[in-house]
Amino acid sequence: MRNKTAKKPAPTQEANVIYQHNCTAEDCGPHSYIGMTRTTLSRRLTCHLQNGSIKEHYHEKHQTKLTRQQLEENATIIDRETDARRLMFLEDIYIESLKPAINQQTRDLQILPTRKLRA
Repeated sequence: MRNKTAKKPAPTQEANVIYQHNCTAEDCGPHSYIGMTRTTLSRRLTCHLQNGSIKEHYHEKHQTKLTRQQLEENATIIDRETDARRLMFLEDIYIESLKPAINQQTRDLQILPTRKLRA
């Protein structure tokens, strides 16, 4: 048996994860966002700075600019999965069960029958 000398990567350097961002602004209710990434979490958080639901939430609800520090401090990994298809299933299950307020699903992934968009 060998001792593991390799350090565990920082959470932002992990890939293939389901993550949750919680808005901690004082005037904000329990608003959160759940997402998944196959790249590193750091890279995905960078994308959130450019566009998307989290950026829109901070702009519309708090009239503030989303910062990298806010993203990193309020993002936590809630699950890990190396299989890409299973990762998508997990994300959908977490969104369906936790119903995060910031998530705005605009396209039908048709993964789970209960998540199909209704006309």
